[in-house]
Amino acid sequence: MKTLEDIKAMSYQEKDELEDLVLEIIDNNDLVKLKDILKDYPVKISCYELHFKNKDNEYPLFEPMNLILRAAHACEDNNNDFSILDYLFDEYGLSLKDPKYNFYHSDMKYIKEANDKYILMEEVEDTIICRNALIYDYILSADNPNSQIIKYLVNRGAKFEVYNEDTNWTPMHFWVMQNNYELLELAIKGGANVDMQTRLI
Repeated sequence: MKTLEDIKAMSYQEKDELEDLVLEIIDNNDLVKLKDILKDYPVKISCYELHFKNKDNEYPLFEPMNLILRAAHACEDNNNDFSILDYLFDEYGLSLKDPKYNFYHSDMKYIKEANDKYILMEEVEDTIICRNALIYDYILSADNPNSQIIKYLVNRGAKFEVYNEDTNWTPMHFWVMQNNYELLELAIKGGANVDMQTRLI
């Protein structure tokens, strides 16, 4: 079992190589190998404490968003095999209970407010920052986004209610304006609220 001191002693390159190995194992849908590696890396100090700095951002050993998204893609690629997602949430201990974990650590600095009902992102030059939220990232990056996987992530705490401070819209509101019915239908089948309002100031 690795200690906090063991992790802090790693170089950024070692961190990157280890995370790449874990992500490759997830891509291969190899639950046995994944358990064998992660059993040595406690979730709290490996995923939720920042030990590495690169340019302007600090990072944990394993970025929770990376693990969850890659597991969602592996699930999609393996006929909705949820075993790795189940392991990551139920055994390893990843959690979206704190809504800020709908984002990468590097994007959390743009969160103005995060609660049970919604997440509000600050107005920034990158107007698509809301699309970096877990549920939107999955939908927009998956080869064949799957409503069952979307529903699974929503049930685990992923949020569609991620608002841009400038417009007070979510990405779903932009999809309506763009007549992007395919993505809207997928989101609604996955559990998005069809009556979702723009955020009232």
